[in-house]
Amino acid sequence: MSRRESQLLRTRIRIRSAWELLGFRSVSDLLGSLRLLSLMVAFFVFLLGFTVVSEKVPWIPWIAVSLVVAVEVRNLRRRRGSCVPAWLEDARWYYTEIGGEESADPVSVFDATGRDEISSESPGTLCLRLEPRHLASPRVRVLDADGREQGIIRRAGLVPGARYAMHRNGELVWMLSVRSILRRHHALELAHGDSWTFDTPFFWWQNLTGAARGAPRLLGGLVVPTMRVWAMWIEPGWDTFDLLAAVAFMHRQYWHW
Repeated sequence: MSRRESQLLRTRIRIRSAWELLGFRSVSDLLGSLRLLSLMVAFFVFLLGFTVVSEKVPWIPWIAVSLVVAVEVRNLRRRRGSCVPAWLEDARWYYTEIGGEESADPVSVFDATGRDEISSESPGTLCLRLEPRHLASPRVRVLDADGREQGIIRRAGLVPGARYAMHRNGELVWMLSVRSILRRHHALELAHGDSWTFDTPFFWWQNLTGAARGAPRLLGGLVVPTMRVWAMWIEPGWDTFDLLAAVAFMHRQYWHW
């Protein structure tokens, strides 16, 4: 990834944040709001025509319209809480990369903070690596930069593909749950830390977001045209080894979805 590509991705994050200031998180959100607006306009036109004809406007429809407007304004105000975070300029820059040589598709996480450009010859500082036994293996080893095993990720629960857990020395480190049929929403519960919610890339939605304690702590997205690389900026102090392992695992699941 070049410096220009990194700047373009940051610009996209800012555009997305400005977009959210208007209350829209995605194209579907915009279309839904436009549909609601068109229904409201049609309803007002109907009431206007009714007024011209009968010079009487029933008060019940006006209350219904007022309730619809109040609900929409409330939802808009809720969505406005997501703007460009102040920590973005000082954030640490990481990226996950799915290897293409091995059939098992291992995932590596690199720290590229302070670098103007990264390449295969100068990829940044290796943080960790996910190493599955084979392509469809339900068991994934978590290795540190020196190749030492720091945990095992495996399926959890009775429903395949719904929950995953990372263990270290027999103790639970985190639990990752898929919260949508399209596998875009995820919830991460750290055994000795905070709870996170994630939105991962999906078709037109190419952003990666992570929130904890009600505020965005991670922003990024996939690097087009390839889907093997996710770039992300994390608020200083929140970029733990276990969090990076969870994001890398979500990237691998996204790649195989």
